[in-house]
Amino acid sequence: MSSDEKVLDFPRVEVTSEESARRVMVEATRLARLAPGEWRLWIDRSAERLRIPRAILEDVIAAIIKDSEKKARDAETAARRHELTVRREQARKQREQERIDKRAEHKRKEKEKAFESLISLPSEQQEIRLGELAKRLDEDVAIIRHHFTAFVGMQSWTASIDSGMSNSGPIRSRLRRFFRRSALRLGSTSSCALKR
Repeated sequence: MSSDEKVLDFPRVEVTSEESARRVMVEATRLARLAPGEWRLWIDRSAERLRIPRAILEDVIAAIIKDSEKKARDAETAARRHELTVRREQARKQREQERIDKRAEHKRKEKEKAFESLISLPSEQQEIRLGELAKRLDEDVAIIRHHFTAFVGMQSWTASIDSGMSNSGPIRSRLRRFFRRSALRLGSTSSCALKR
């Protein structure tokens, strides 16, 4: 290099206070995201590079960590509240379903009792009583009549089984109960088809 040639340095750019504050925040955020306590290993070098006192950078990092921990706690609390709300809603739906099932079972038993008493009556009295039963259960008469017809069919079928199984009392009564319930359930499902 000759003596005539001069090496020029790049001019130093003056960093504005806003830019300096932004750089401090970026570095503090980076250090705060490191593993717990690791930021203490790097803080001196970062403070020297940013040309700020270590205590200022340490305070900013501590504030960022504290804020992050608070946000994490708040998020955890919100998640717990949401989970609790979901559980309560599920429990409410389950109670509602149990209430509906209990009411349906009560209606089924009431129908079965009424149908058993109606079998021995003449058909014109059966029609009158079926209408009363429909009003009491708040159902359509045609649906109740359909259930009754299915019940009568099952009764005659179980009667034919009874004649074939004359000496097996407990089994016969279990079969009879099973088929009566099946007839009422079949009547319930077919009533849905009738409504459509």
